[in-house]
Amino acid sequence: MITEDRLRELASLRSESVVVSLYLDVDGRRFPKLADVEPYLDELARTAREKAAARGPAAEHCVAAALERISGRVREGFDRSRTRGLVFFAGDDVFEVVELPRPVRSRVMLNQAPALRQLEAIVDEYEPFVVVLVDRQRARLFRFELGELTDRSEVVDEVPRRVDVTDEEGLMASHVQAHVDELVRRHLKHVADVIQHEADRWASARILLGGPTESVAELEAMLHPSVRPRVAGRLSVAVAASEAEIRDAALVAEAEVEHRSKAEMVARLRELAGNGRAVVGVDPTLRAVYDRRVDVLVVSNGLELPGWRCQGCGFLSTRGSTCPVCEGSMEAVDDVIGEAVDAALLVGSRVLACEDADLDVLGGIGALLRF
Repeated sequence: MITEDRLRELASLRSESVVVSLYLDVDGRRFPKLADVEPYLDELARTAREKAAARGPAAEHCVAAALERISGRVREGFDRSRTRGLVFFAGDDVFEVVELPRPVRSRVMLNQAPALRQLEAIVDEYEPFVVVLVDRQRARLFRFELGELTDRSEVVDEVPRRVDVTDEEGLMASHVQAHVDELVRRHLKHVADVIQHEADRWASARILLGGPTESVAELEAMLHPSVRPRVAGRLSVAVAASEAEIRDAALVAEAEVEHRSKAEMVARLRELAGNGRAVVGVDPTLRAVYDRRVDVLVVSNGLELPGWRCQGCGFLSTRGSTCPVCEGSMEAVDDVIGEAVDAALLVGSRVLACEDADLDVLGGIGALLRF
C-alpha cells in the first residue's frame, strides 16, 4: 500500500540522466484483457521516445532501456482483481513500481526525479472506509484504504443465540427471550459506541456495514445522528468471512460508492454551470485552470486533445500559436488535457476522472470554481 513514507522515499530518488515516470490505466472495467492495455502502453512509449530524442543520445539510450523494463514488467502480469492503476519510475539506476487499487490517468513524463503529483493526489484524496460486520454476538471492524484492510478490531458480547424451551415452559420462555433481546440490544449499542469512537478517530472515513439484515438495520438505527449519514453502503458478506472475502466485498461496495459520487459530481457541475459557479467545455475550463479558479476539475476518462502551451505565462489552449494573454510564443503539446490536469494538481485543485455520458455531452471536461 502506498503511504506518505513511501511517497517521501520516491521523492528522494534522483538520476544523473533521466527518470521515466509512466502512469498506466489498467482498470479491468475498461480493459477486460491485458491485451487491451498494450496499445496505450505502446503510445506512451512512443511519446517518451520522442521526448527523449530532444534531449540527446544519452537520454535516448536511458529511456529505451527504461521502457523495455516497464514493458517487461507489464507482460509479467499483475493481480487484475486488485490493481486498476500502475505507476512506474524508471531510469539508469531507478526502477520502482506502484500498484494501485484505483485507475490513474495514463501519462508519461521525463525528468531527473519521479513525477509524483498524480500519485500524491490519489493518496491525499483517497477516502478510507470503516468496514463493520455485525451479528447478534459479534462485530468485526476494519479500516479499508487503498484496497487493503488495516487496523483490525473486534467486539464480542456474551449473548445466547436462541432460547430452547418446551411448550410447558412458555411463560418462562417469554421472559428468557426478553432477556436475550435486551442483551442483543446492549451488544448493538456497544458496537454503535465503538463505531462512534472510530468515526471520531477517522474523521474523513465513510462506513460500510455488513451482516444479517436485521442486525445491520438495528445497528444503523442506533448510530449517532452525526455518524448515520456517513454510512455509504452495505456489504454482502458474513461476519465470519475470511479477510480475502471481506476485502473483495469492500472493493465492490467502494466501486459502487465511487460511481454514485462521480455521477452526483457531474450532476452538480451541470447544475452550477449556468450561474457562474462552474464552467464546462475545453476552452472555458482551460482558462479557469490558468486563472487558478478551479476547486474540482472533472475530466472524462481517456479524454486527450492536442493543444498549445505558452512558453511565457503557461496559458493552455486548443488554439495557437500566439498566446492571447501575454502575446508570447506558444509551443504545441500532445495532450492539452493532461497539461491542464498537471497544472490543476500543482495549485492544489482536486482532479476527478470519470466515465459519464452527461459529462461527454458537456464537452468531456468541466470545473467547479473556487470563486
